[in-house]
Amino acid sequence: MIKKSVLSIFLISLMYLLFVCGIGRDDVPLSKYYRFANNPVFDCVGQLTYKNGLPGSCVLIDKRFIITAAHSFIEEGDSLVQDSIFVGELNIWKHRQYPAFWFKGKKEYYTVKFASKEYKIKNIFIHHFYTEELSDTMYAVNSGKLNQDCEHYDIAIAELTTVVDNAKPAILNEDEDELGKRAIIAGFGEVERADEFNADSSIHERKKMGGENMVDSIGGFKLGDKWAALVTDFDAPNSVCCNRIGSAKPLPLEWYADAGDCGCGLFINKNGIWKLAGICSSSENDYEMINYGKKFGKYYGFTDLFQRISVYKDWIKETIKSK
Repeated sequence: MIKKSVLSIFLISLMYLLFVCGIGRDDVPLSKYYRFANNPVFDCVGQLTYKNGLPGSCVLIDKRFIITAAHSFIEEGDSLVQDSIFVGELNIWKHRQYPAFWFKGKKEYYTVKFASKEYKIKNIFIHHFYTEELSDTMYAVNSGKLNQDCEHYDIAIAELTTVVDNAKPAILNEDEDELGKRAIIAGFGEVERADEFNADSSIHERKKMGGENMVDSIGGFKLGDKWAALVTDFDAPNSVCCNRIGSAKPLPLEWYADAGDCGCGLFINKNGIWKLAGICSSSENDYEMINYGKKFGKYYGFTDLFQRISVYKDWIKETIKSK
């Protein structure tokens, strides 16, 4: 279990995801991560685009259905409210304005792309625990209708208008045996090296990038009586300075998924078959790691949270079957 960041209380973790990117080790050429993303396992990982703008990621789980992060389909209202919280770690009060309400975006605003072919969305199904009361009307954040911990139950399914004919759907991992497994991950988003924390993100290219990490922890929050999140941390080469959980030794293509990578897939190998075990949702970064990044210009020590497919399997199957 990772110490929960006070940033999420202000929904900053969600905003952080919108502007940071997929990150590789600073001692490994990014070209290796690009080549790794060409693994046929990742053919089911697609690009989710909003109004032809910044892309996110998704995974094909049926010929006509994708799965992604719920926040990919949530928009901000124009009205703002003021709130404050005391941050014990810094011994200061933080003041922030945030949207007074959020709402589900219109399906017409989104497109999905696999390889070079685009697909339109017919229906969007956001997990009911994410919004608590799902409708096409607005959710007032300050009344609790949108889960304040934005990574909780951050999962959604979308039905496409046509069958995807140029990608094979992922196989779902239904076993609760993910802990300690090596995972491979790929998504769409800006890309950079671990030593570019302070770099201008506007210069970074958005493209498909893949890497690997260990499933170091299971926890975060519960769906029923089961922990619903898989957690990885971004370990530094030749140093134990930033290890949060599990082994401090990074994998050859250790990778930190973020930003446009939200909704991308985490796969584990089961008897020679790669199965979808997680959907990238958010990062949990406390002030210690953010201050480290600002001071040394590196992302090491940051953590990623993935929605755990094995505990959502019934909801996934029921959602697809209902259509």
